[in-house]
Amino acid sequence: MNDEFQVEFFELESGNVPFLKFLNSLTKIERAEVLANIEEFRIIKSKNELVPSQLSKFLKDGIFELRVKHQTRITRSLYFF
Repeated sequence: MNDEFQVEFFELESGNVPFLKFLNSLTKIERAEVLANIEEFRIIKSKNELVPSQLSKFLKDGIFELRVKHQTRITRSLYFF
């Protein structure tokens, strides 16, 4: 049994993956920061540890946000289980 937490991106029937469009709208540095935070989140969840509130926040109805602070702004990516 594989206990690794896996991250999957939502894909529309058209094959479009909205999160990839979001990533492509970011600068190279911002994109790297978002992906690094996703990986940090994945590792924490794989260890069954509590995700720090500065990384992730519960919004409502089972929806969470992954918050990434960049030099001049914060990006938020919504996710659910």
